[in-house]
Amino acid sequence: MSHSPTETKPSTETVMSPTVVTRFIVMSDTHNFEFNDTSLQPLTQPTPRADVLLHCGDLTQVGGISDFKKAIKMLGSIDAELKLVIAGNHDMELDASSWASLEDPEDHVDAVNVMTGSLAQEAGVTYLTEGTHTFTLSNGANFTIYTSPWTPEYNDMAFGYEPNHDRFNNPLQTSAAVASTAPNPILENTHIVMTHGPPKGILDRCPQGNVGCSNLLAAIQRVKPLMHCFGHIHESHGFKMVDWNETLEHDNQNSQGSSNKVIVLRDEVKLRIKYTVHGEVQGVNFRSFTKSKASSYGLTGWVKNTSGGQVEGEAQGDDEAIQKLLKVLESGPPASTVTKVEKSEMDSKEGESSYETA
Repeated sequence: MSHSPTETKPSTETVMSPTVVTRFIVMSDTHNFEFNDTSLQPLTQPTPRADVLLHCGDLTQVGGISDFKKAIKMLGSIDAELKLVIAGNHDMELDASSWASLEDPEDHVDAVNVMTGSLAQEAGVTYLTEGTHTFTLSNGANFTIYTSPWTPEYNDMAFGYEPNHDRFNNPLQTSAAVASTAPNPILENTHIVMTHGPPKGILDRCPQGNVGCSNLLAAIQRVKPLMHCFGHIHESHGFKMVDWNETLEHDNQNSQGSSNKVIVLRDEVKLRIKYTVHGEVQGVNFRSFTKSKASSYGLTGWVKNTSGGQVEGEAQGDDEAIQKLLKVLESGPPASTVTKVEKSEMDSKEGESSYETA
């Protein structure tokens, strides 16, 4: 079945189709991945059958026509009726503006031809540039999706914009501190948003801190899509559930439309981690130290000694508080000697009100 995107114009009317169960696979930053590479798990064949595959960019490491072809071949082996793909900052030749100033402009044309030509068509891949598109599936489901490969500029990679440039809101929607440069702002009533990069404070944590885009966050808060998928920050893979209505109500009561919306939304999105601390960490008040620190940061969860001589626990709260706890766990109380702290993310839990010693 062939799918051609329909460009969507601004509208003041919301049109909703009857609910139809639709399965999505979301992936990103595959960077030349091939299914015969057994070192990367759990992405193995056969993948689950899906109605829609969304790839959020960075198909390659640094572009290259042969690597774009490999990516198309990889995507072609996934069983999905509709496969929607955008570029990322590593897909160099697909950015006409930056590539033309660095290399042969014809390489851009060749790369786009790979992504839109017969090879992509045979693989069922639809390459989307920045803008809003509408699709209808064979099961009767229809949805509107906004797509953009653009991220804050970093190391002269592709599709970069200045931090004070807003690509996602029109001049009436953007904040006073930035300039709207949006050729295609995100429209109200958009069901899905697919960008390469994250919004500020949501799955955007890396060694340099929270590096997501505040302007994108403002647009997502404004539009309240059913799903926003993105990649780019490898360290922060995963998913978060957000209640936009509760978040926006909280914003209106406490931030009065100010830039504090970024902080409020981060507080609403709760993270939960499990950690294990190795070293000389028992018999040195490590548990009481951890409980005191975690409680002071507003975290909930528990901490206990293990039979193997470690200290382990779980902690839940906002990202900043979690990072503070992990930092103090690396040093521990004065009598301890910490050699390693292991951590992993978990699903959040309901019903906790304090941090306890188990």
